Amino acid sequence: MTMPLTCLSSAKALAVSIATTLAVFSDVTDSAGIPQLPYLPGSAAAMDVDHDGDADLLIAGLVDVIATQQALGNGSVTFPQEFVPAPLLLLRNNQDGTFTDITTQAGLTSTGHAIAIVPADFNNGRDIDFLIVDRDDSPRLFLNQRDFTFRDVTSEAGLTRNGSVTTGVTAADLNHDDYPDIVFAGETSTDSTIALSDGQGGFTMTPGPRQVRKAHMPCNYLITITMDSLISLAGHRMASNWLETSALHGLMFPQKHSPPNRPPRS
Repeated sequence: MTMPLTCLSSAKALAVSIATTLAVFSDVTDSAGIPQLPYLPGSAAAMDVDHDGDADLLIAGLVDVIATQQALGNGSVTFPQEFVPAPLLLLRNNQDGTFTDITTQAGLTSTGHAIAIVPADFNNGRDIDFLIVDRDDSPRLFLNQRDFTFRDVTSEAGLTRNGSVTTGVTAADLNHDDYPDIVFAGETSTDSTIALSDGQGGFTMTPGPRQVRKAHMPCNYLITITMDSLISLAGHRMASNWLETSALHGLMFPQKHSPPNRPPRS
């Protein structure tokens, strides 16, 4: 079994390689039907979005440089927030070494300044949903409709973050209720937040750990499982060292609740 290795680069935008022998990869970008992107990608993820047992590819754009130049000329603009936002690209694995663009069919027509993709089962539906994290806007939560389409449920899920700048994200079960919660790292003390899942696609936003907010860490958190089975957070401060934020252990999370009945996967 071979798994695609997806790489982002400023020169080629997107490259896909597969392992041919141990520690040897071959670039199959062109033969796999991967299009050359007319925009700068911010993140990519491999996940099985259609339940057929192989890895499909999702690419989230950061900025559209060409469209920005056409709209603003050679004037000075701030990266990335003043650049034209870029689209999403969903490529379905054809199981023959090639991929097909199903972005429009899947209903993924939104644009943004994406910096990360978080795949997970966010609504206890037994399928892969994903969160697109934009730097200077609310994230975009797409729920898998199990018919090759996705629905944007950001607002109804309670994940609106208007005015916040996100610099990193990670997901883990913070309160031991078997559902993925989300930690957003921010640029200022008010941008770092935690979204606690209700197990059915909804979230409650709470401030991040006090030490993290005071440290002003414009960097992704790292979540690790310690020997006591609790979740720990670490973050990196610019031009400084790593900060272990054990304060998370002292956060008062809601008590673990009984999970709703999980639907069988078809």
